[in-house]
Amino acid sequence: MNLDFSDDQRYLQDEARKFFDKEGGLSNARNVMDNAQEADQDLWKKIVELGWTGIRVPEAYEGLGLGHLELCVIAEELGRSLAPVPFSSSVYFFTEALIKFASEDIKLDLLPKLVSGEVVGTYAIAEDMHQATESNLNVAVASDKLRGTKIAVPDAGMASHMVVVVKSSTGTDLRLVDLADASITVTPQDFITIYTLSITDPACSTSYEVEAKYTVTQSDINPVATPDPLVLGDQVTIESSYSYDSYQWGWNWIDVVDINSSTYPGYYQNSADGMSMTDYPESSTWYYVEVTDGACKSLDSVYVVVGPVPYDAISPNGDGLNDEWEILDISSYPTAEVQIFNRWGSLIFSSTGENYNNNKWNGEHEGKLLPVGTYYYTINLKDGSELQTGAVTIVR
Repeated sequence: MNLDFSDDQRYLQDEARKFFDKEGGLSNARNVMDNAQEADQDLWKKIVELGWTGIRVPEAYEGLGLGHLELCVIAEELGRSLAPVPFSSSVYFFTEALIKFASEDIKLDLLPKLVSGEVVGTYAIAEDMHQATESNLNVAVASDKLRGTKIAVPDAGMASHMVVVVKSSTGTDLRLVDLADASITVTPQDFITIYTLSITDPACSTSYEVEAKYTVTQSDINPVATPDPLVLGDQVTIESSYSYDSYQWGWNWIDVVDINSSTYPGYYQNSADGMSMTDYPESSTWYYVEVTDGACKSLDSVYVVVGPVPYDAISPNGDGLNDEWEILDISSYPTAEVQIFNRWGSLIFSSTGENYNNNKWNGEHEGKLLPVGTYYYTINLKDGSELQTGAVTIVR
């Protein structure tokens, strides 16, 4: 089995790497940040001219009609250079959403415009500091109108259209929004507030304006959980990566007991003080921290996964050590689904929590040893918790 890129894909990757290196590489990202810009408009225009905005758009809508693998090749080079352009929001998410879910009329109207750069798309999911779920969505649709607020919308200042995750009469829905609509307001979240004072002198025919800029500096909290993931019953310690001894710390989280119970799960609000905290979570949990220095407040969060703990490498060389991929405590989740994929997204192994210890992955696919490299796993506990994902490396 040939698991390498094709010649065409290698050529595309090489050309993309040369392009981004020629256009400045990481210096573009630094320049955009230093000058508080939305994106590198010139770089985006050149990407449009190369046709990469239409890499997944079918030829019938004036795109290149290529596959997800070619998109990943471009995405890898974009990430390598930290290119400050709306490619992920417009091409990964918005364009893919239209291809998969939009009506034919919408596709005929917007897909060619996405290819030409006339339209830049984005998506809106989050509404507060908590993880967005069907149960806590507040932006709703009624009488074909949306009402509510979304936050942390990527590239919203540059986008012309947006796909919005909303609550509807049928559950969760996607709605297309034209940001040129006068009823929609886009507000930058940049922690800089500019106040303008207008002064009018009755004796003068003109007024004066005085502008004051107030910059809020966010404390870099970066809470880290150790271990993460962890086996049910183990203790987790969460602390900041930085030391702010003089600050006031407040942690809060919700314990969920028996998440599968129809009559009881129990929900318990917990809190703790101090720069670090410990807990014995019963299930995967979000932990939120609020830090104040008496004047300013900073917020952050970390998601701690409770479940099977997979090793990150195997060495199937027949010496009896790490010849098989170990997943600690997987048998406690008999209905869990374990899957492993290669770098192109092809499934190479699957099992269940009940059967895994009797059928561990040994670095093979269809009876043949796979080459040294990195592979990607998903573990779906099927209990309502988030999908566990990660990488496992074959070494010899």
